[in-house]
Amino acid sequence: MSGTAISYWANMPQTDMAYRLAKFHGYAGENIDAEVLSFLRKLEPEKLVKHSLLNEGERRKLYLFSFGPITEPYISEHCVLPKRPFELLKDSWSNRLPIIIGGNSFEGLYMYNRLKMFPQIMRSIINDPERILPEDIKDTHTPEELREMGQKILKLFFGEKEPSDRSLFKFLDIYGFKLFWHDIHRTVLARLAYTKAPTYLYRFDFDSPDFNLYRARYCGNDPVRGVSHADDLSYMFFSNDSWKVDLDSAEYKTIKRLIGILTTFASNSNPDCDEIEPFVWRPLEKNDPNLALNISYDLRMMELPEAVKLNALDELFKYREQLY
Repeated sequence: MSGTAISYWANMPQTDMAYRLAKFHGYAGENIDAEVLSFLRKLEPEKLVKHSLLNEGERRKLYLFSFGPITEPYISEHCVLPKRPFELLKDSWSNRLPIIIGGNSFEGLYMYNRLKMFPQIMRSIINDPERILPEDIKDTHTPEELREMGQKILKLFFGEKEPSDRSLFKFLDIYGFKLFWHDIHRTVLARLAYTKAPTYLYRFDFDSPDFNLYRARYCGNDPVRGVSHADDLSYMFFSNDSWKVDLDSAEYKTIKRLIGILTTFASNSNPDCDEIEPFVWRPLEKNDPNLALNISYDLRMMELPEAVKLNALDELFKYREQLY
């Protein structure tokens, strides 16, 4: 649930990835869709997923995947994305529907193993801080302005401490905002601007010692705590890594809460359910876009602890129309 369609890494630019994949596997023809498709259809299935296509410029922008949704070049009755998801925010059919949206309190743990294995990534950010800026602002500023803004964001996360590749968790915090939280926030702002349907914001902060299964996947056996990207899924779906928890445990209580919230919301567009009584989850209002339901060992409505950094990232956008 942590994420949004406007996240830059979920929206690949049109960079001829199918053609690049074909060339990677020996195609020598022209970049003609029908011919590329014919070549790819003849490949062994495993070759469709065995590749290394991202170039240095794309890695610098922190793209995570070679393939993802793109704005479709051909408009037809079957077209799903005629425009970038960001451009669809203003008049999307989903603006008529209530939604629940949110994130986890330490989303950046998703990158733990990668940064631990490749500390040069952190050094590259220190030397090239514009890497961590929102992608949508980069076309409206000079290289000098972007570098200054990148330094400003490093200072936002490090304070007076000198940035160093020894500060792994500071960089993980940066990634949590870069990959997830700020685009969630922008989506919330768009909802409050363009729709009257209720928007419910949550922050999942249940830090189980052993049942946050995605933290375990990202961090291995290292003694790391925190609520990672996707850890909320541990409490919604039974998986190969799951086990039956004690019925009197905090984990079971959290499972009941999340399932109750989601099934009740699916039934009547309101998340208030028996499992969270007497608590009442209020939808967002325009004057308070950072008021979230914090789901930890207990429940409470609170201003997002991330709000200061989210607001600072907002200020990087020259025009409101860039932000939402």
